[in-house]
Amino acid sequence: MQSYWRLYCLTLNRQKENFKRINDFKLKEKMKKTILTTFSVMAVLAITMISCGGASTPKTSLKNSVDSVSYAYGVSMADQGLVQFLEQSGVLVSTSNVEYDYQMRIASADSTQKAALQKEMAAKIDSINKINAPKLNQFIKGLTEAMNLEEKSPYANGLSIGVDQYLSG
Repeated sequence: MQSYWRLYCLTLNRQKENFKRINDFKLKEKMKKTILTTFSVMAVLAITMISCGGASTPKTSLKNSVDSVSYAYGVSMADQGLVQFLEQSGVLVSTSNVEYDYQMRIASADSTQKAALQKEMAAKIDSINKINAPKLNQFIKGLTEAMNLEEKSPYANGLSIGVDQYLSG
């Protein structure tokens, strides 16, 4: 009886060791994936930071935490394709088609026509941007007002329902 008990205990100990090895292996694999993902993200961020060069980022003075959060929110929205969203929803007029059309025409034009086409393209894009400016200001005003609403106010709830009805109808 004692030998069976010993054999049983040895078998249990081996199983514990095997489970421990398997769990250690799984943990190591998970850690490898986490480290690889972290390094990949860091590499992408480093390349992004280097490619930007810091020249295109405007200097802003953030006076309090609300300014900081608002700025961070705006930057994240712009990074997530805010312009494309506004173009698709009809708030802004896209300049992509105009640019593409003129780039194709400029590529096949001779040197004297290229300068004229570039000026014409710049004028058309400028006129589109002048049309977009007041629309963008209205969008920013609406976004600002919505962000300043009290979360549980009846006005905010009514506005939300009205916007939902407007968008679905």
